[in-house]
Amino acid sequence: MGIAMAPAKTSTLTLRVEPAFKDALRVAAEGEHRSISNMVEGLIRDYCRVHGIRIPDASAASPPMPRRPRRAEDRSAGRRQPEEIVS
Repeated sequence: MGIAMAPAKTSTLTLRVEPAFKDALRVAAEGEHRSISNMVEGLIRDYCRVHGIRIPDASAASPPMPRRPRRAEDRSAGRRQPEEIVS
């Protein structure tokens, strides 16, 4: 069994898009339980694969694991519960 490699450093990409486009991207990302950043990266990766554009070092990296749907108790686990008010 091999040793897992640390992911490469990431680079910042700033985009300006119309609000409706951003909302559509957010909905698509939520539908796949991904972050917007992960969704954009996947879309770029798919486009490059379809059009024969090689992404350096992408073939050495394993594809991202699909995210599992979050359960309600997972979503609330990190949230602070409101304190009970006693009068």
